[in-house]
Amino acid sequence: ESREKVEPYETYEEAREAAQRLGITGTREYTEKYKDDPQLTINPDRKYTHKGWIDWFTFFGKESREKVEPYETYEEAREAAQRLGITTRSEYIERYKEDPRLPSNPGKIYANKGWIDWPTFLGKEKVELYEIYEEAQQAVLRLSITRVTEYLHKYKDNPRLPSRPEDKYANKGWIDWPTFLGTKKE
Repeated sequence: ESREKVEPYETYEEAREAAQRLGITGTREYTEKYKDDPQLTINPDRKYTHKGWIDWFTFFGKESREKVEPYETYEEAREAAQRLGITTRSEYIERYKEDPRLPSNPGKIYANKGWIDWPTFLGKEKVELYEIYEEAQQAVLRLSITRVTEYLHKYKDNPRLPSRPEDKYANKGWIDWPTFLGTKKE
């Protein structure tokens, strides 16, 4: 298939707008789709050098992240991620760009600078469970849980409640579920 010889866009801005109209968001996609517009060139970075070219991010209509250094310390990055309220790894992957200094892969960047794991990085360290049965029972009453199935869905609303209270409190006061939930009929 021969490509009709057409003059490329005269200005960087015209080429940039054309690439964005095609919905191109990355360099790999650009090499596949630029031919959809005969006026786009394979190397816009060369064609528009000294004519407005900044970088690929800008060309695709994104803000450049390349000019910003990531946080120097693990602690600074950890605090920044927590300030954004990010609580899971998948949420981090979706949202880290909200802070241009957060790296896409903090585990790699901070591997030898304090990285432990995602829960620690996102401030989800293991919380101590209630040691005393009666404290756990009071917490369940405050959550107004009345059935075992409801407990299994709602116990995480209080991170100090165990997933299996019958095991955790086996020798510490556990009688049965109705007693634990405060629903035992006298």
